Amino acid sequence: MRGRKFDKGMLTYLLPLHLLGVSLGTSGVGGILAGILADRVGKRDVLAVTILTSSVGSLITALAPDFGVFLSGRCWMEGGRGGQEGERH
Repeated sequence: MRGRKFDKGMLTYLLPLHLLGVSLGTSGVGGILAGILADRVGKRDVLAVTILTSSVGSLITALAPDFGVFLSGRCWMEGGRGGQEGERH
């Protein structure tokens, strides 16, 4: 973001809101996809994949060297968590 100047106070206010939006969005998408796959493949297999997805996302988030990787890990983690909720219903 060269050439732009950001107010650090505003950035610290907007960053959690951005992460919340990404978390809710990917959780919803994960829930919808897992629900569809659970009907076709079976709940047990889909649950195993969503737990693995959530675990890999947690690992990526924990070891993230920068914000882009951190955000990607959060997407994987929340998609897996949403899938765990989506395949139950």
